[in-house]
Amino acid sequence: MDKQRVIDIMQSLGTAEDVACCVLLLDFIQKKTKKIYYYADFVGAVAELNLNDPIQLVQRCLNLFKSKRLAILRQEYRYLDDDGVVYGVEVEDLQAAHLDGRLFLEWRNYSDPDFASKVYIVFFAGDGAL
Repeated sequence: MDKQRVIDIMQSLGTAEDVACCVLLLDFIQKKTKKIYYYADFVGAVAELNLNDPIQLVQRCLNLFKSKRLAILRQEYRYLDDDGVVYGVEVEDLQAAHLDGRLFLEWRNYSDPDFASKVYIVFFAGDGAL
């Protein structure tokens, strides 16, 4: 992915703060110091900018980075069970869980009504990563 293309896209969609945030996040991802990223990693990476609303700005950048158009990041969901074991969860399963009020855990043959407090998001550098 061409860094200038990302900057041009963000300039057309957002503010100067959005652009600065995205540039810093692109540099952070490009360093490839991590294999897996958490939301807090991105918020921490832009802390030096002293942004008015860093969470909102990071989210806008992540939305752009996750888009099929750029594919810089891939977002996945994880479930941490009561025993501390982590499992991958498909988005379709989470959508069904929100409708049903419980997440069916096939590997345990159990439905967890407290699933929302045990699911978190992780990010990986995608095919379009710089």
